Amino acid sequence: MIDTLIPEATPRCAQENGLLAATAHNLAKLTGTITALASCLSARITKPGLAALWVWGLYGAGLLLLMQVGSFGMLCALIVCFGGVKLGKALVYGKYLHNAPNAQRGVLIAVDQTAFWGLATLGTFGMGVLIDTIGLNQTICAVSAVVVSGVLLLAYRGHLAQMTPA
Repeated sequence: MIDTLIPEATPRCAQENGLLAATAHNLAKLTGTITALASCLSARITKPGLAALWVWGLYGAGLLLLMQVGSFGMLCALIVCFGGVKLGKALVYGKYLHNAPNAQRGVLIAVDQTAFWGLATLGTFGMGVLIDTIGLNQTICAVSAVVVSGVLLLAYRGHLAQMTPA
């Protein structure tokens, strides 16, 4: 996939492309770590659900920028920004854990992790099929539309927007 987003990666050997992909992945993880450190400021956030909706909405709209990637540096910069999407989950997850009975917290965490990793695997496969079927840019637009639609649905329901800190 990296050679699809970065044309100059195509003539490179598999090891170099693997290093490019690993670098981009590690940058996203670093951004998630920095985001977690920023959670120290979470006491100042009075509407964590609303903030999460904004983070997720900006991520969904930002996915469209992937169609403009012209270099590895630009891809890395976008991935660093996209790593910040983890902040959205952190903003609401604490409230869910706080509200769960002590005996059920482990179950909540297990279901969350199972759903996340299971859906990540299916989603990766599904995006690969979509790219082969309709093309990369169309898949990026479709994924962006799904993310933004999900955020709009959550906003319409109103539960997250009204959430207060735990």
